[in-house]
Amino acid sequence: MKRTKTDYGGGSYPIWDDQVNIPISHGPYQMRVQVFNKDMNPNHLMGEAVIDLAKVMREKEHDGYFPLMCRGQPSGEIYLELTFYLAKHAMASAQQPVRYQYPPNYQRPGPSIPQQLHRPPPPVPYQKPLPPRPNLTVSYSAPSHYALPTHRPAPYSMPPPSLSAPPLHILPSNPSAPHSLPMSPHYPMPPPLPQSMPMPHPRPLSPPQIFMSPTAPFLSPAVSRPQGK
Repeated sequence: MKRTKTDYGGGSYPIWDDQVNIPISHGPYQMRVQVFNKDMNPNHLMGEAVIDLAKVMREKEHDGYFPLMCRGQPSGEIYLELTFYLAKHAMASAQQPVRYQYPPNYQRPGPSIPQQLHRPPPPVPYQKPLPPRPNLTVSYSAPSHYALPTHRPAPYSMPPPSLSAPPLHILPSNPSAPHSLPMSPHYPMPPPLPQSMPMPHPRPLSPPQIFMSPTAPFLSPAVSRPQGK
């Protein structure tokens, strides 16, 4: 029985980058591979596989995944690179190049952090929730005496202005009569003043009178001369 080195940082995909030389004697050409969990117990078996060596002895190389079983239940698989050579070859003692392949979407985890150095994030401080905002909906109802009228009033129309012409005075047909100016239209007089302050009545202005004689000849002063000289 030969052991490989222990992989401490492999996580779910440990890698044993070791080369183990196992002599093959006459008999059944089979090899038993066992995987142990050293963290729990050096002899804690996690899974084992029985590998047939007929193919590697015939083809000199055999690489692939082999299923692991533990107490009759599947417990994963292991990838092995098998190489067969005769014992008389001198290169048997040299380190063979590794031909391992990672499983699909494989990402090897980093080194594990000790439990005492891992600190959980501080808890989020409790914050009192803010009170809900009040409803700002405002309803307004007009008083009863401000109610709108049921009917609309008729539009206002101004009465037509009353036009009145002042009385006309007809001049006399007699040319000898004195000319008189037309009288002004009659307007309502203002109310009388109190008796304590009498006002003199204005005299009416008499229009100028023109007298014309139809029998007297009209002579110009430049040509009139006295008779008898």
